[in-house]
Amino acid sequence: MRAALPLLLVALACARETPVELEAVPAVDLDTLDPRAAALIRERRDAGDPGALGMAYHAYDQVPAALACYRNARRLAPEDARWPYYEGLLLLQAGDLPAARETFAAAAGLQEAGGSDEQRVALACRRGDLELTAGDHAAAREHFERAFALRPESAAPRIGLGRAALESDDPAGALPHLRRAVELLPFASNAHYLLGTAYRRLGQAALAEKHLRLAEAPDHVPAAVADPLSEDVLVLADSAYRQRHLGARYFLAGRFDAAARELRKALAAKPDDVVSRTNLAAALTRLGR
Repeated sequence: MRAALPLLLVALACARETPVELEAVPAVDLDTLDPRAAALIRERRDAGDPGALGMAYHAYDQVPAALACYRNARRLAPEDARWPYYEGLLLLQAGDLPAARETFAAAAGLQEAGGSDEQRVALACRRGDLELTAGDHAAAREHFERAFALRPESAAPRIGLGRAALESDDPAGALPHLRRAVELLPFASNAHYLLGTAYRRLGQAALAEKHLRLAEAPDHVPAAVADPLSEDVLVLADSAYRQRHLGARYFLAGRFDAAARELRKALAAKPDDVVSRTNLAAALTRLGR
């Protein structure tokens, strides 16, 4: 039944009294792409589902084609929060902050009617990051506070709130969030860096040096918000991505055996993956190996 859904959407669109007008998707020369990428794009193009095709283009950095597909998917399935979210990610990547802000707001509205807390937290943190880039610290705090209310024991919203406070020249306000972040994720290099920066601005040199040194430790890795929708795109282009991501999650949780296991799987799929190899070395260091 699921396989028939894309064709069903197209059929419904064609059957409406006012047909949905879809935009032309820019041509992509598949002969210039990796054979795996070309095969995936052909398969999804033949299936007739613009959203799934957009994800394939997105995974392989074919941005204009991916954006057109996502816009078409939004017209055919206006209740699906995935398509404005993915469109927003690409627009943010391209530096079009006003357009990304608009599409993220649309995705957030749709998430109110459905979607998991994990997805809502990821979107709120993305919106917070966008506003920090735009220089609107108050708006950034609002988004990170929403993420924090949904998941108070998640480190990502606290790291965001700490960043927002630091960029607002409020290092004292950043401290409680960043202290808790490093308690939750002791091996998060970015949390230690921000905490060290806060202590340095407050004139607490010894604590600043301690955390800035930990930020550079070879057995620490950056923490990022869990984003299941982004993972669904990234894994299309990188079969090692899911294992790499799981390995990082296990590492930050202190489960170094599990981290090493997943990172070895990632390297088996992609031996030249520098991130997986570096993180595996960090996990093995923690295991005394």
